[in-house]
Amino acid sequence: MKTSILTKVNLSIVVYFLLVYFIYTYKIEHVLIGVIWEITLLPMMLAPFVFLGISIYTILKKEKNTWFIISVSLLLVCAIILVSSFFY
Repeated sequence: MKTSILTKVNLSIVVYFLLVYFIYTYKIEHVLIGVIWEITLLPMMLAPFVFLGISIYTILKKEKNTWFIISVSLLLVCAIILVSSFFY
């Protein structure tokens, strides 16, 4: 997989979780947002770990791009916060 595609996927996962955080924090209770949130929550909870593994494999095998490294580090922070949210 190209690093540009992985960068976009990694950043979209991080943006999704930021949107979920802001929706929860500001208590936005629109029906359509709630339906989309419930449908996408479980796949998006698994996606950081899958794409983090693919990204680390790509970093070890291919050349390193600055934006790609930034997106992987943001995804790693997102995955750490996601795992820690289960125990808090």
